[in-house]
Amino acid sequence: MNWKTFGHNSIKEILEKQIGSGILPHAYFFVGPQGVGKKMLALEFAQEVFGVDSLQNHPDFQILDAEGEITMQVMLDFIGRLGYKPFLGSKKIAIINNAQNLNLQSGNALLKTLEE
Repeated sequence: MNWKTFGHNSIKEILEKQIGSGILPHAYFFVGPQGVGKKMLALEFAQEVFGVDSLQNHPDFQILDAEGEITMQVMLDFIGRLGYKPFLGSKKIAIINNAQNLNLQSGNALLKTLEE
């Protein structure tokens, strides 16, 4: 794979093996200090999973990239769009950027969805 993101080599190796095997977990958690490329790596990973050059207007991809507090209604709308079956492939991918901004209720709604 031709990664554009600098660094994260051990993580990229793991992601490449998982893509190659076709066995992907239902969720990933990219964590680290601000500005190290977590979002960029997640976006590149999504592109590799879908086999596309751009995620813009891809029907099976969505991103929640909110500044400030992420409220329960915002999270419920986001989760609601995940309930539909994939349109082009076998998977849907959703990225929540700044997940630290989830309030208690929206965090609990996300956790419940991940458990199901």
